[in-house]
Amino acid sequence: NTSGMSQAQAEQGEAAAAEAGSAEEVPLATSLLALIEHLCHRAPEKAETRVSVVEAVELIVRRLPDLERRRFAAFASRFSRSAKVTHRIFAVDLIAEILKTDWVW
Repeated sequence: NTSGMSQAQAEQGEAAAAEAGSAEEVPLATSLLALIEHLCHRAPEKAETRVSVVEAVELIVRRLPDLERRRFAAFASRFSRSAKVTHRIFAVDLIAEILKTDWVW
C-alpha cells in the first residue's frame, strides 16, 4: 500500500466512516431530485433529444415520494421562468408530459 496505511487500518476507517455516515447520508430521493434538476439544466436544444430527456425525467419524478414531487414541481415552476429560452422550452415540454400522466391527478 503506497499510502502507508495497512489493509486493516483501511477497513477500520471504512467501518468507522460507515457508522458515522448514517447521520450524513443523503436520502436516495433527494439525490434523485438533484440528478433530475441537473438533467433539466443540461437539457439539449434539439427536440428529438429533448423528448428523451423529458421522458426520463418524468419516469424518475413519477417514482419519487410526494415531498420530492412537490419540491420538483416548485423547481419546474421556477425553471419555466428562467432567463434562458432553452430552459423555458424544456420546462413547457416537461410540464406537458407530466400533465398527461395519471399519477399527477
